[in-house]
Amino acid sequence: QNTNQGQVGVTQSLDILVQAAEGKGPEYMRLVLGYAGWGPGQLENEIQENAWLIIEADVKDVFDVDVEGLYKRLIGRLG
Repeated sequence: QNTNQGQVGVTQSLDILVQAAEGKGPEYMRLVLGYAGWGPGQLENEIQENAWLIIEADVKDVFDVDVEGLYKRLIGRLG
């Protein structure tokens, strides 16, 4: 799935990883593995209860190489 006018792509396809290993994949990529799951309505309820900190997304944050400072900068946007 592509977002932000093609600036960011999200996939669960093994083909992309194979292409990257062969030097044919995207020029820049960040590999993230994990699982998150919610029951019906659970995430919406958590958001309403302010259990999540929500800020405007910026494509630069996705590929920021300063991972150590990323959290601090994102929290700083909350005001």
